[in-house]
Amino acid sequence: MTEEVQETVNSYQSMFGNKLLDFNYDSSPFKSIGTLIKRGGELAEMTKRFGGTYRLVIFYMVSGERYRFEVRYDAYGYLSVS
Repeated sequence: MTEEVQETVNSYQSMFGNKLLDFNYDSSPFKSIGTLIKRGGELAEMTKRFGGTYRLVIFYMVSGERYRFEVRYDAYGYLSVS
């Protein structure tokens, strides 16, 4: 995770007092890539013509075991449902 995304996530966790991140496409405060990175809107605008997707991949450890969680954003920078 970049420092910018890490700061955003830390701010969210501090504000709401929990360690759970909501990535539901209909209710997440992170449903737009622009809420995770400052120039996310510009990034989505520049690349939407290519029809790709964005991925946010979070790696974490629980009791010594490594896990990976992936969130996908569509070409417009919004959480996508798969």
